[in-house]
Amino acid sequence: NPLFFIEFNNEIIFPTKVHKHLGVMFSSDLKWTAHVEHIINQTNKKLGLLKRQSKFLSFEQKCTVYLNMIRPAIEYASNIYDGCGLNESLKLEQLQRKAALICSGAHYRTENKLLVNILCWDSLGSRRKVAKLQLFYMMLRKLTPSYLSDLIHLLPPGSHDTRLRKTSNFTVEAKLYRSSFCSKSFIPSTTVLWNGLPESVKQLDTTSKFKEGLKTYFKFYPTN
Repeated sequence: NPLFFIEFNNEIIFPTKVHKHLGVMFSSDLKWTAHVEHIINQTNKKLGLLKRQSKFLSFEQKCTVYLNMIRPAIEYASNIYDGCGLNESLKLEQLQRKAALICSGAHYRTENKLLVNILCWDSLGSRRKVAKLQLFYMMLRKLTPSYLSDLIHLLPPGSHDTRLRKTSNFTVEAKLYRSSFCSKSFIPSTTVLWNGLPESVKQLDTTSKFKEGLKTYFKFYPTN
């Protein structure tokens, strides 16, 4: 029996272990395992279709299908679920490897490094970092609704952060959390990423310049 229930419109709503909201699977244990498994199941179906049709498509056409139709679905809300565990992160990279084998026609034992050199695809993990920092930049620049922008605060220049380092004009206040679930969530983890960026990148004055600055900093391939 549930410990509690909620009544809405004369209907009883019981607790559930997993709830899908706006395409994202939220779990009662605060983990992203269910959401990542959902992504994997959906993506495998699409990759299966791409593989069956690959003999009719050129290399460029297969890459276009993956980069414009399949990868965006994998990366939906990626700035939120980036706090997933290492096991889930590796499973997502395996999805991209499967797509790389289909698009390139390479042998299944081909090394990842060789596939990367052929396709010039950046890892999904590094792309999630950029997605998080882009949203963080918009929040900091007040380009998002106030209920998001008000969640982060700049430290006064010359003060010290939690690591006793002197802050710059664009250093965000970082809080310490005991729980790894909290520290891996969007704002705490992205605050650490943001404060580690060079000042020249933080001070870029448009979102497009900032995005390009991130790609240069993280050494992205030019085509990504």
